[in-house]
Amino acid sequence: MIQQGMNDNTKYARRYHWLGENVTDFVNEPHSAILSEARGAALNLVAGESDSARATITDIANETNPDKLLADLKKITTLSLPAHHPIDVSDIHPDSLNKILLSVL
Repeated sequence: MIQQGMNDNTKYARRYHWLGENVTDFVNEPHSAILSEARGAALNLVAGESDSARATITDIANETNPDKLLADLKKITTLSLPAHHPIDVSDIHPDSLNKILLSVL
């Protein structure tokens, strides 16, 4: 079982894992379901089919050249995403990220 929450004192997210007999990997398919009281779509980054998304997120987080990152993000706006995808192309605004990326990289 995995339980997530926010530490009210430190304002850090926390995640607890309870090891089951069949758990062999905490990153890829560590559980058989996601359960939440919240309604709506869930982004399951531990699902096997999310392997490429995990790799892409890691690549983005490790990128130190803001110009390259912004160029890649602009490419995203040309994609035709499937209807079930939780991010719509109209949600992506690479130009507005430039100041943020320059301040954190």
